[in-house]
Amino acid sequence: MPVFLITATDKTGNRETHRVEAETAQEACEKHESLGFTDIVLHDDDVFAVTNALFPPNADVEKSFTPAELVEMRYLSKFDNFLFLVKKNFRQYQWSLLLMTILVLFRWGERSGLKYFDYVLIGISIIACFCASYLSPAIKYKKMIDACFWGRWQETLDRIPGLRGIVPEYELSMREACALAGLGRSEEGLALMQPFLDSPEIPRWMYFERLADLFEVGKQFPQVIECLRLAYEEAPENPTVKIDYAYAILKYGSDSDIELATQLLESTKQQHLSDLVELFWYHYYGFLELSRGQYREAEAHFLVCQNGMIPLAADEPALQLTIDICRAYQAIATAELGETEKAEALYQQALPRLQALEEKRIMDRYAAAIA
Repeated sequence: MPVFLITATDKTGNRETHRVEAETAQEACEKHESLGFTDIVLHDDDVFAVTNALFPPNADVEKSFTPAELVEMRYLSKFDNFLFLVKKNFRQYQWSLLLMTILVLFRWGERSGLKYFDYVLIGISIIACFCASYLSPAIKYKKMIDACFWGRWQETLDRIPGLRGIVPEYELSMREACALAGLGRSEEGLALMQPFLDSPEIPRWMYFERLADLFEVGKQFPQVIECLRLAYEEAPENPTVKIDYAYAILKYGSDSDIELATQLLESTKQQHLSDLVELFWYHYYGFLELSRGQYREAEAHFLVCQNGMIPLAADEPALQLTIDICRAYQAIATAELGETEKAEALYQQALPRLQALEEKRIMDRYAAAIA
């Protein structure tokens, strides 16, 4: 069963982060509310929790890190993660480290100098923290994701074999399928994804969400809408599905779809949203305002999204991608307001990403706004 991390305040006023098993994020929050918890902050959406459940259970992680620490570590840069682990190791093993230091000093006094082994003994925990921060499988996975989100499709394919046995086959197959679509081989990508349609481990709504990613990479926009419509039919109360469907029909649908997108986004805001999904909501609602011609309101929503994501994005390719797209849309809104210098500065920040992903629609929309 998926596990969700939730921070909440109990009846005594104590605020803690908990692991909660539930079928959905909404159910996890409702469980906590029924127990009298208030001020609930959800840290995982359904996509994250279901994907995480595909990985083999790691008892060492659950034993070594509290739920609050797991939340804190998620968006640290590699260097900040290294410092976090060093501090945690010192707190956790301070007496062992003290005894080790005394031993090294004693050996130093006996021999009037440190040997190679002594330096290793002193630095072994730091070396372990460095390896965990800079050389772990998670770093290899993020490099593959970064290549994918920059449209480096062949590099994405080249990195996938080194992750087999570490990352769930479903996740790798989805990334491989998108990379194939980016190389103009969508049929091969579809064939890779087909076996997962009826997998008991993969909810159908999540399958259709990832299928939409393939069609978006392949610039097959009507199919993107259709896939997300199917995902919505499978999980009509899932906030992530609802906002993704709304965003798709705003981008690739017609003006007549704006009312449906508005209903989806406004109803979603009344649900429990994870802290990250809420930032995506601001991005998508900003795009809704842009579509309505409400440029100042759109700009404000895009800024909320960026201001929330930038502190988290140092080592997160997905957030870096979202920030660039958000800046591009903000540039369009700003250009429509006549603030051309500001708009151009924003656009230039986003342009490398737009060119890499061949986002012709966004580039053409900006050109029309700035003209």
